[in-house]
Amino acid sequence: MDQVRAAAEARGFLPLGTPACDFEQTFGVEPYPFQTAAAEDDLGQVALIEAETGSGKTEAALWRWLALRRRGLVDGLFFALPTRSAAVQLHQRVNTMLNQVWGNAAPEAVLAVPGYLRAGDATGQALPGFEVRWDRGEPGGAPDARWAAERSLNFLAARVAVGTIDQALLGIVPAKHALFRAGVLSRSLLVVDEVHASDSYMSGLLERLLDHHVAVGGHALLLSATLGSSARARLLRTEPPALAEAEAQPYPALSGRGAALRSAIGATREGKRVQVETAGVIRDPDAIAARAIDAARAGASVLVVRNSVSGAVAVAQAVAERAPDLVFQVAGVPTLHHGRFAPSDRKRLDKAVETAFGKACVRRGQVLVGTQTLEQSLDIDADYLVTDLAPMDVLLQRIGRLHRHARSDRGVFAQARVLVLRLSERDLSPLLGRAGGERHGLGSVYRNLVQLEATLRLLEETPEIVIPRDSRRLVERALHPEALDRIAREGAVGWLNHANERAGGDHAEAESAKQVALDLSQPFRTLVFRDVEEAVLTRLGARDLLVDTSPPLASPFEGEITRVAIPGHMLGTLSERDVPEMIDAHSFRLGTRSFGYDQWGLHRLG
Repeated sequence: MDQVRAAAEARGFLPLGTPACDFEQTFGVEPYPFQTAAAEDDLGQVALIEAETGSGKTEAALWRWLALRRRGLVDGLFFALPTRSAAVQLHQRVNTMLNQVWGNAAPEAVLAVPGYLRAGDATGQALPGFEVRWDRGEPGGAPDARWAAERSLNFLAARVAVGTIDQALLGIVPAKHALFRAGVLSRSLLVVDEVHASDSYMSGLLERLLDHHVAVGGHALLLSATLGSSARARLLRTEPPALAEAEAQPYPALSGRGAALRSAIGATREGKRVQVETAGVIRDPDAIAARAIDAARAGASVLVVRNSVSGAVAVAQAVAERAPDLVFQVAGVPTLHHGRFAPSDRKRLDKAVETAFGKACVRRGQVLVGTQTLEQSLDIDADYLVTDLAPMDVLLQRIGRLHRHARSDRGVFAQARVLVLRLSERDLSPLLGRAGGERHGLGSVYRNLVQLEATLRLLEETPEIVIPRDSRRLVERALHPEALDRIAREGAVGWLNHANERAGGDHAEAESAKQVALDLSQPFRTLVFRDVEEAVLTRLGARDLLVDTSPPLASPFEGEITRVAIPGHMLGTLSERDVPEMIDAHSFRLGTRSFGYDQWGLHRLG
């Protein structure tokens, strides 16, 4: 027993008390009423906070965790986010909170992102033989929970961890060690940020995970700025309301399984007014760059969010050519932010974004171009947003990057502004039946054209929106099944056919999730596990292929690149059996295809 206790203590499994502290001591600010209300015990095992971006949902989640710990209902915390960039940025905020509450005895927050090797403020270095040297510890880990940061298998066993939603979903799919992951997660408060961001497949997996988590006594908290009533009903196991009732529901709001929806009083200081404009230049990167540059020259911090990597690269290159003094840079090199950079470069990009567009930024008048990696959970503060058309919930997330913090130096951009890019001909019907045919995500990345049509109509009718006053109405009128059915039936027969096809596709994805997800209420001997890559199970679609480059590629931002991930859609017939052949310091050949890597990220050659 002494050995068991010693091992448990070294891994952070022994009980850890929660010191007495108030909200202001913990976070350095006075709480909004909704933040303290979110910690009450009447929201059930699955609670939900709906509030606008930047309103303090993260602090409310952490305060609820502390309250549940004091009541003995949870021990650990796993904060699940939609992207790696968001997890990296939130990790430090969580670690700061732990130090405020526990002081020198604080547990270290593990960054549950493969390849980062970070626990608290310590960074690990991978050694041969699966050992890890910590910058404040011995090889193999220090006598604390840093071991949980060394392997993705151990992430969920950390006392406190911040990672992506995939890590949590691995506890409910038939991958190796799923039962271990689900078991150690059961002692933690599972916080899932941006729950609206999942597709039907991932939403189905999340619903099954929540059901299991609750069944074994676990607690979960869901966070969203733009959750539609239909999605809320599925997550909380309630009946979906009709459109009129859904529009009338309060926002911001608190609810939970077994807890009625109620207003979240004080989730914002005042309404944020946003000027809305649409322009038919989505196919013209030079015109988009010109609009962004004009705003930056007027002193604005400009954020350009595109639906595709190729679209983002085209605009970033146009900005760099026309205004090299205004374009976002890393180590003096013009670049942008998307998911096709190597992990080491992503760290540099994330840090540079936070410096240039975070709360403490001092320089105004810059242009940052990126993709969906910029729209979720990142603490970005911009004055002017240029964005491709997307479904309303996604657009509101992007708009949430505007005026996130109180500043006195916005000049002529004292009111937030957004330019939404659409097709020059305005009519979306030519895209019907052309899934994947557009390079701008219309009908491909965002496949439901009825949602896009509903969103565009609302934007054209509403030259100024006020958040949070208009949030509920905009989301429901653009996403609610009744509203979408009305638009589909008003148009030509192609619209109704498309709506039916999308409904069928969403149903098929949800059914796929049911077929894949483990039913952990069944006897163990009836469960079937698969010896396949984990990424295949948590997200639909082709998985990335990890390629080790030897000799290394040269990073455009200094240093070397030893591993890159090739997106599934770029692979063609390539497989793990193909060995990379280096062409030069910036390119390599894999099978019959060649790839380049530079300041714009990974791309195909030829």
